[in-house]
Amino acid sequence: MPSEAVALLAAGRQALEAAEWSAAKSSFEAAVVREETPEALLGLGRALWWLEETEASLRCRERAYSQFRRRPDPSRAAIVALELSVEYGGALGNLAAARGWLARLVRLVDEFKLASLEGWVLFGRASLALAVDDPRGGRGLRARGT
Repeated sequence: MPSEAVALLAAGRQALEAAEWSAAKSSFEAAVVREETPEALLGLGRALWWLEETEASLRCRERAYSQFRRRPDPSRAAIVALELSVEYGGALGNLAAARGWLARLVRLVDEFKLASLEGWVLFGRASLALAVDDPRGGRGLRARGT
């Protein structure tokens, strides 16, 4: 990756950490123009989420997921799948999409034996259970993860 793209990614990450959403968006957009990497797309998607540009945020993160899968980087793809599941279920109420992203997370954790992410699977299931008005089931799943 060219050094300019690396610098833009670093600037975008720093802006995200400082809650400077517009600056992060600008840095990640410039990085995507230079080279569309999953890291740049994911950063842009996160900045857009904070700026309440939900549709664009989802599209960026979905593209990041696809690129992490093609790389292959199953751990990073799994984290993006979790984010998308929570976003679709909790924030948007699209339970079918939330279930689909959760299924991708579970499949990656199982297929690649990502034991370090098993707690996130429980979190995803609990979040989805809470999203469908099953607080008892959601709390039970959440308690199993602690």
